[in-house]
Amino acid sequence: MPHLASHAPGDRPSRSRIAVPAAVLRVAPPPRLVLFNAHGWQADLAHAHTVYVARADNAALRSHLRRLVHSPAAVALPPDGAAWALLEALHGEAAAVLAADATPTAAHALSATLHLLVARLAWDPAPLLDALAPTVDAPETLAVAAAVYAAVLAAAAGLREPEPLVLLALLAIATDRAAGDAATADRAETLRRLGLRAPALGPRERSTLAIARAFVQLTAAGDDATPLDHYDALLALAAHPERFDPRLLRTFVRVLGAEPQPADAADRRVA
Repeated sequence: MPHLASHAPGDRPSRSRIAVPAAVLRVAPPPRLVLFNAHGWQADLAHAHTVYVARADNAALRSHLRRLVHSPAAVALPPDGAAWALLEALHGEAAAVLAADATPTAAHALSATLHLLVARLAWDPAPLLDALAPTVDAPETLAVAAAVYAAVLAAAAGLREPEPLVLLALLAIATDRAAGDAATADRAETLRRLGLRAPALGPRERSTLAIARAFVQLTAAGDDATPLDHYDALLALAAHPERFDPRLLRTFVRVLGAEPQPADAADRRVA
């Protein structure tokens, strides 16, 4: 089944409110958060499909979701709700790691949740891939999306042990603004500040991170950007074999289920 983006390319998040799957909050209702319906009235959580939280309460919502995904109650979440909650929890933790005053405590918290991500990706990556909706005005969503894609690609390419996958995902987030061979010193300094040791990345790991980051940038929604669909983003990456390992890129195509159909394979071939 194709894992193409479930969010339309033209979708934009609301500036004033956050849509939340009601099923997630029914499992563990958040304390002190006011829930609204689409018309701005107080929501009936018991019967609603989607509820809304004021964007001003985003940090409190993400904190609540982090506690939820690490609690036994998380097993009661439906797959799509669990994926959404896990990504939102990661967005909050990624924002803390990307902050100028980030500390080792933030990195350790992020690492713990990335272990949950890696375990869920090994079980069934589809709900997480479908839930990704990075936006260029939210750096943490770009970084988390890159982490998810990097971990999925690395696992599909043969990396199976959880710890290396968690480290790769952590690098995708923590060094999001210090990527590439020319920024080795900046990357090492960022990791040192977070209490992490800079690993020696081989060509495959560097290419995995490069593919994940470039794909996210090409497909991210934003006010001034027209995101590419998955097919066109992969075609754009395939046009630069000197930058992106063609074998890894073919693996990425299979992971996303984005291979062209026979009818248009002749003129939309990715690799």
